Amino acid sequence: MTSPRHLAAGLLLAGLVSFSNGCASKGGANKNSSGPVTPLNTPSGTIAPERADLPPTVTPASPVEPAAAVAKTPLVNAAPTPAKPAASAPRTNAVTTKPATASAKPAPARPAAVTKYVNASDLNVRASASPEARVLDQLDRGTKVSVKAESTGQDGQAWSQIEYRDGGGAQTGWVATNYLASSYTSVPGDSAPRAETPAASDKPANFGDFANLNYAAIPKPSYEGNPRVDARALYISLNVLSSSRFDDLLKLLDETALNALVIDYKDDVGWLMTKSATAARLVPAANEKAKYKDISDLIKKLKAKNIYLIARIVTFKDPMFAKAHPEKAIMDRRTGQMFRSEDGLSWASPHDRDFRDYNLGIAKEAAAAGFNEVQFDYIRFPDVPRTMDLDYRNSTGASKAQAIQSFLLEARRELAPLKVYVAADVFGLVTVTRDDMRIGQFWEAVSNAVDYICPMMYPSHYANNSYGLGVPDQYPYELIDRALRDGLKRNRGMETPAQIRPWLQSFTASWVKGHINYTPAQVKAQIKAAADNGVKSYLMWHPSGKYNAAGYK
Repeated sequence: MTSPRHLAAGLLLAGLVSFSNGCASKGGANKNSSGPVTPLNTPSGTIAPERADLPPTVTPASPVEPAAAVAKTPLVNAAPTPAKPAASAPRTNAVTTKPATASAKPAPARPAAVTKYVNASDLNVRASASPEARVLDQLDRGTKVSVKAESTGQDGQAWSQIEYRDGGGAQTGWVATNYLASSYTSVPGDSAPRAETPAASDKPANFGDFANLNYAAIPKPSYEGNPRVDARALYISLNVLSSSRFDDLLKLLDETALNALVIDYKDDVGWLMTKSATAARLVPAANEKAKYKDISDLIKKLKAKNIYLIARIVTFKDPMFAKAHPEKAIMDRRTGQMFRSEDGLSWASPHDRDFRDYNLGIAKEAAAAGFNEVQFDYIRFPDVPRTMDLDYRNSTGASKAQAIQSFLLEARRELAPLKVYVAADVFGLVTVTRDDMRIGQFWEAVSNAVDYICPMMYPSHYANNSYGLGVPDQYPYELIDRALRDGLKRNRGMETPAQIRPWLQSFTASWVKGHINYTPAQVKAQIKAAADNGVKSYLMWHPSGKYNAAGYK
């Protein structure tokens, strides 16, 4: 059975907020189910005039509820060719360049760069000294930069060529000079400058309702005997794993740059890859559907081929657990029935202690079996309209974001002694929203907790005109390039962010109006976009495991 994968996609650009939900299955796209979300670049303070302003109305983030804790409910037995990048707009203002100076007044050329601080929210960094030049990046208020040169346009606008750090590398571009300050004390709105590596005790000043989550530095070592690798992986479902196609995919790994597999260890329905002691205690029926009695020989076979193994665990969507323990299932208050998402599958409560223990126990079993990494998918609350009234069985008062982050931090504590990495899949839209999308996924909170954060950046799942792309599905390079820039920007302000490893599209989204066929050319375009942003690791998704070797050579 191919498991559908619900995704939300929406991008913010040039004052537009667009949203779309989709499904990476053969069945087609889901209808929209989410309401508006809060854009990341909410205006604050003085905004650079060349900045693409936001719409006047945004949705405030949900308030954080007190004290993260987990509910303990007694168990009850229940009845059973890629598009070319868009050209930059022509430059209309002729400029003359001169060495950098410390102020707007004429001064002799300086032998060294001048340190400045960004004095605007989301200041555009442009490819050249013109308000019509392509935007390369956006910098947060208080970001430290070095001014390398200055220019003045015919309209009198002063521009500064700056250099700044981005994920450890130096980046350059042009910004409007009047939005740079000579000292941080002259930058309003923050209590301290943004450091390249902020102190672990610093609480993010601009995280609003999410500032009380855990952003302290967390050691993320490369484990002895299980070193970090740039995983280039294919997704494999349990049905594909047990079919003749699996041998063909192993041959594909032998002949291409691919070196890893994401294998369902617990899938969307709750079926398991192999029999589990944890399931025997909490969900005995899950063992009845296990594909293998013993996977030791299979793991040895894959390890002998130096394949990096990632165990995908569908976490909080679990109809088998919900059926076994209906008192722990998420309920629809309107009907009094168990909530089911659009795929017809039920969820249990992320707040529930036994349900969390079930997923953690299965994760530890996957680690003990020889997987290099455990990847938590559906590590979230259901994506539903604001009008839906659900009972999440939350007796602790913990917010959704607290519940998700605390689970991931607990998983890290459990798996670190086993020298196994922790990964989390998140919606692609999480890179640009200031809140947790009402599903508990706040970028910095997840990124701080895990080793790898995996945004699902399938171009077909972004709404039309996202990032200025008419039909994003037609622009695989541009979409991945721009979406990754957002994620990298979010990581910059953190001391120990997760490495970004995106999910990329290896299927044709025939349900999307204006879609294109995804051939090896489109696959390569996405991989190149990731590489051009310094991201060398990626995951390819096709629900039926149909991959063309030409895309990975």
